[in-house]
Amino acid sequence: MIDLPQIARQLGGRIRTLRKNMGLKQAQFAQLVGMSRDAIGLMERGEKLPRLESICKIADKLNISLSRILDFDKATAQEKKPQDPASSLNLYLKTKSPQEVRLVHDLTKGIFNKVLSIYQKHGRKPFIMKDK
Repeated sequence: MIDLPQIARQLGGRIRTLRKNMGLKQAQFAQLVGMSRDAIGLMERGEKLPRLESICKIADKLNISLSRILDFDKATAQEKKPQDPASSLNLYLKTKSPQEVRLVHDLTKGIFNKVLSIYQKHGRKPFIMKDK
């Protein structure tokens, strides 16, 4: 017999784990997937079983397959640790306006160039540069 409340709790837990691993707050995640923060909270607590359409949208935005989000028995070790910084930043920026993305780009580029010029001024190789 199918235990829908148990499935709702398991699915909600998986979604919460994946969201947190990507460094997203509920509000950011809700905006990314086009749902309300309250709906995300209900879903993560297992109080509401999302429609298949919503599960598909969440899987798409998390860049994972539908089967992976529904596989409660085989949570991988990779899902238990945070995602790499570039992927996490990419997901975060998807929740921002084009102007905010441009601001982050310009600030990051400016900081990187300033650090690089300081190192070059002192004749040192920046720690961020890899040996070839």
